[in-house]
Amino acid sequence: MQILRRGGKHLEPKREYRPWAALVLLVAAGSLFLAASSRPAAPLTLRDPIAALVPVLLLVGVTLYARPRRLVAALPVFRRGDSGEHLDTLLERLPNDYYLINDVVLRAGRIDHVVAGPCGIVVILTRRARGHVQCEGDQWWVNGRRRKSYGRRAKLAAMAVRKFLAARHPELRREIVRPIVVFTDPRCELHVHEPQVAVIRGAELLAHVVELGLTRTRDRTLAHLAARGLAGGGPARFSAGRPAPRNGTGH
Repeated sequence: MQILRRGGKHLEPKREYRPWAALVLLVAAGSLFLAASSRPAAPLTLRDPIAALVPVLLLVGVTLYARPRRLVAALPVFRRGDSGEHLDTLLERLPNDYYLINDVVLRAGRIDHVVAGPCGIVVILTRRARGHVQCEGDQWWVNGRRRKSYGRRAKLAAMAVRKFLAARHPELRREIVRPIVVFTDPRCELHVHEPQVAVIRGAELLAHVVELGLTRTRDRTLAHLAARGLAGGGPARFSAGRPAPRNGTGH
């Protein structure tokens, strides 16, 4: 697997620390207030430096993550770790005629992962939903609540990648870009019926990509061209995966 990274145009990694920063500030403000209030020497007044610091910390904490309900909901996600890193480790087991491009930023938005190689071009949309996830065609529910279609988002991302590549490389106009929705939380109960796109668990992703590579022989030159185009021509980082086999099938 050759890993190409495109970064610097989005701030999601920085934003992920906001819930923890807000929580730390709120806890610090509460601790300072309790410590100052329990002092036996003198009662707490507005002129006390600690009393002035407490509302400042509270204000900054609330500003970082305005809604406490949103803060509480976000924290379990970050305790589980970054799903992108998990998928990177999984996909690194592929041979070196596969390319992985992370964090592709197009006009349509940010795309989590794109894999190019014997499997063709695959767009991966990751979701970390926990609990019961149900898909009926293009209708989605998470824990009984209706959600916007994950499949539609994945299809729009695939269309954006196809349009981007076709505009820059005419030889890629006929290439099919396949969307996949991947649920990375192992506690996710996935129930899928006649989905409009591939819907799988994170543990199934490697086998699914390998299976796509076996269905048809792909032109390695086109895969290389697509990967370089999406990565902006940046250098590749080779994983410790197996070398590409000579028969071109990916195995």
